[in-house]
Amino acid sequence: MKLPPSFKIIGIITLLLTISPAMVSAQEQNPETLLQAAINAEIVEGNLEKAIQLYEQILERFSSHRSVAARALLRLGQSHEKLGNQQAQEIYERLIRDYSDQGAIVIEARARLTVLMRITDTAISSAATQRQITGFFDPKYPDFVANADISNDGTFLAYADVEFGDLAIRDLTTGTTRFLINMRDRPEGEWAGESYSCQVSPDNQQIAYIWTNTDFIPELHVINVDGSQDKTLYTFNINEIVALYDWSKDGNFLLLKRWGMSGSELGGKYQIVLFDLNDRSETILNSLDRLSSVISFSPDGKYIAYGGPQSQDSNLHDIYVMTSEGDQETYLVNHASDDLLLGWSPDGDNIIFSSTRSGTETVWAIPISNGNAVGPAVQVLPSLASTWPLGFIDNGSFYYFMESGGFELVLGELDTRTGKLASQPTWISPVGATPVWSWDGNFFSYSPYSGVGGPSRRTIAKYSLESAEEEQFSLDITPQRAHGDNILWSPDGQSLLVYSEVNEITGWYRFDIQSHQSQLIIEDPLITRNLRDRQVSFPVYPRAIWSNTGDAIYLSHVQQSPRAYRIFRFDLQTKELHEIFESSNELTTISVSRDGRWLAARIYDRTEGERNRIYKATLIPTTGDEIRDLTIPRIGHRSQIAWTEDSQSLLVISTKSVKSLEEYSSQLWRIPIDGSDPTIVDLDLPTASDIRLHPDGRHIIFRSIVPYKTELWVLENILP
Repeated sequence: MKLPPSFKIIGIITLLLTISPAMVSAQEQNPETLLQAAINAEIVEGNLEKAIQLYEQILERFSSHRSVAARALLRLGQSHEKLGNQQAQEIYERLIRDYSDQGAIVIEARARLTVLMRITDTAISSAATQRQITGFFDPKYPDFVANADISNDGTFLAYADVEFGDLAIRDLTTGTTRFLINMRDRPEGEWAGESYSCQVSPDNQQIAYIWTNTDFIPELHVINVDGSQDKTLYTFNINEIVALYDWSKDGNFLLLKRWGMSGSELGGKYQIVLFDLNDRSETILNSLDRLSSVISFSPDGKYIAYGGPQSQDSNLHDIYVMTSEGDQETYLVNHASDDLLLGWSPDGDNIIFSSTRSGTETVWAIPISNGNAVGPAVQVLPSLASTWPLGFIDNGSFYYFMESGGFELVLGELDTRTGKLASQPTWISPVGATPVWSWDGNFFSYSPYSGVGGPSRRTIAKYSLESAEEEQFSLDITPQRAHGDNILWSPDGQSLLVYSEVNEITGWYRFDIQSHQSQLIIEDPLITRNLRDRQVSFPVYPRAIWSNTGDAIYLSHVQQSPRAYRIFRFDLQTKELHEIFESSNELTTISVSRDGRWLAARIYDRTEGERNRIYKATLIPTTGDEIRDLTIPRIGHRSQIAWTEDSQSLLVISTKSVKSLEEYSSQLWRIPIDGSDPTIVDLDLPTASDIRLHPDGRHIIFRSIVPYKTELWVLENILP
């Protein structure tokens, strides 16, 4: 029977009235789904107006879901920021005020707010002005700011370009660059050392810098600004990192920060070191668990100001002052907020610092005399768009870098046939450390961003795929390296394997996440011996992985003389340690197959020289089979090797390391272990870094790159 059109319309309306409420209700009851739809509109579709409407719906309907609401507010602010709308500032302020319990999200909001709240001529100090230095250039990578210094007359910037190892001077008047040490023209792959961290002398005639030589040992150098008379003043120890922070006004002393890698005698401490340029001697003034980014001489050279953590587990900082002999350490700024040293005024009467005590990052001055505060701190600026201070020059102007960009942690599902994401990705958090999957793939963990100083090594965020919820807990021991490098989940998901030092014993510890108890599993056989004999001669980067049954641990180590890379198997029941593999070629990654029969070790074979090195995956049997070598693609330093679920193929993510995001590319290789030809899929993830494959070979977590931008600014007339 044929119905008239009016009946069809009525039927369709009836059907819609029947279905729509249920569909809307289902979506309304799932705030996480609506949030991901909004993020998809913002990032994938680029439809900011649509994204803003969805974020606002979330805040209206789901304000009681604090985690979702906080993330929605952050993304809402970022969307308005992209459109150039002033509402962004109000949104970030609301997030900080109303969702102060939301950890990393609040820290990110504070960082965005700092960038937005640039000072104007109507600031608290009415004479204060701010201007951008147009003679600067954008280096487009994050490590630049930590390796530069402004001349005391403000005419040039000295910097160590850690991308190439150069040392250069940028003339801020002409906008030209002059290289004192040019490493970028060396043949590709040829290692000849590199410069990093520098300080300009008080008379602007010399530059002190740190040089890493071909044996990976740091050296202190001084060179004239015309590039002549490059002198080596001091050679430090292997496994140490040294950074320069200040040059005394009389020209006689340098302030250094020194800390250690695995195998160092420093034991995870950060030392403040005074270096005498006359007799070339060093004096350790203090040793702390963490230092903030500024250490500064007083203008008369009698005192040293620096920032340190309020407690061992705190990401908040106070400011301290001590004599240049390392005595009479006192609190200068002791407040519940996060207080960060910016610098000492040229006349020595004030110390300038940033503080979150007013809810956002504002700038304060505290009067000082003879190393002690002589009055209350007063606010001098409402905000400072600074992520890295360079300090005051002689005329009282304050120079600093302003940065934007970074990483965001993203979860997605990969279509291995096309290399595209099979569904819209899930934005997790701003992040600074490589994430780690659990053995069964039900969750992953990462070190959440903690503001100044980057990710906290002792705080672990655990994200469940099933519930899409995150929980955080703290370790009672401090990992020697970042999260993705030496923290591994046990097969049962109840404990972590952590490489740490406790009571001067370095090794692998099992940390129970329920009881928070730590147990030494195995004392590091190489590092402990080298430390006792004081014969550490090469940076030792330990690797470890659980066996598939959880009854053993596989460990890799490297020693220098004779150069050897070894893999050990440690039985957790018998406590026996057996060497199962040795190679003279560099071994960087180990991965165990799902059936437990094989270890895959990534090898760099340099037999034919650095430029002709061969990349191999060496299959090491755990059951008595023969060792096999598989040729794998030329992959980057942060690439990984994973196994398919059937243990018959390796999955290798190959990422090209480049300076320009336009050139960034990744490939997924599936390499059968029977020696048959590999298959390759180009990944449509142009800004993905540190990709980590789920055990199912489909789900991935990666860091999405937000392009870096660095600007040089100066504040004038800000002192009280």
